[in-house]
Amino acid sequence: SGWLKRGPSGVILSNVNDSAQTAAAILEDHAANLLVGGGGSDCIRQLLSSQRAPVVDFNGWLKVDAEERRRGAVRGKVREKFISVNEMLSVACD
Repeated sequence: SGWLKRGPSGVILSNVNDSAQTAAAILEDHAANLLVGGGGSDCIRQLLSSQRAPVVDFNGWLKVDAEERRRGAVRGKVREKFISVNEMLSVACD
């Protein structure tokens, strides 16, 4: 959830801090009744589809995870992360 604040960048520590700030902001909005749409996964799917951006579901993430692990094993590492969003999306959406 750290990436929600500023996109896929930064190091783990900055993402952890951003994640905590994002969660706090969501909880504040919830307490102030500022969240609309009833919540839940259907609401999130509707919001994402209205933004016309690629969406990776859990099955897509599993494909990315498997491919990163496969690439890492070839190099004697735990995983080899994608550095291209387009390449990652092609694996996730295949």
